[in-house]
Amino acid sequence: MASKPERKCKGNCNHATGNLTSVLTCMAVNEGLAIDQFRHPYWGKARSANMIGAGFMIGFKNAAGDGWRLDFDTNPAAESKFFHVNYEGADGTKVYHYLKLVDAQPFKFLDLPPGFKKITTPLEQMKRLWFTWTKYAIGMGTAKLDAQVMLNMAAAYKDFGINTADQFIDRIKGANTYEDIAFLLTNAKS
Repeated sequence: MASKPERKCKGNCNHATGNLTSVLTCMAVNEGLAIDQFRHPYWGKARSANMIGAGFMIGFKNAAGDGWRLDFDTNPAAESKFFHVNYEGADGTKVYHYLKLVDAQPFKFLDLPPGFKKITTPLEQMKRLWFTWTKYAIGMGTAKLDAQVMLNMAAAYKDFGINTADQFIDRIKGANTYEDIAFLLTNAKS
């Protein structure tokens, strides 16, 4: 199906303070999206100038192929979207919604336990959430990757010595923390 022009969500909510839950609720109500039906992994395919999403679970899809994903534009051409949710319909519909934070910081007013650090930027929150979703999907055996995603993964990580999707999955399985794989979400060529 032909792609339609991307547009902003119809919701009249406060974009400046929205967290992931409120943004998805806004999109469900104002765009008529059955967000609760989005239960399948949405696998990243791209390698941009500032980060790599290939092989990471970056959002969720439904059985019809509609999906939403977390995204971050560091230098958008027109209006600044920066941290946002993209909805992509199987019919070519494209909608975005601004996002301030993934969710409220736990321990916001407390000293963090040893080994924990505050997540200070939306980009860092997004990368950590991608890691968490990916680690969960791989651990649960739901990392069913189609051939195109596997090719994208292999192409994206060659300069890291990862030449196959299986090598990438093994690297994720072996990671205990986000810091163990953070380099995979940064473009080594930049």
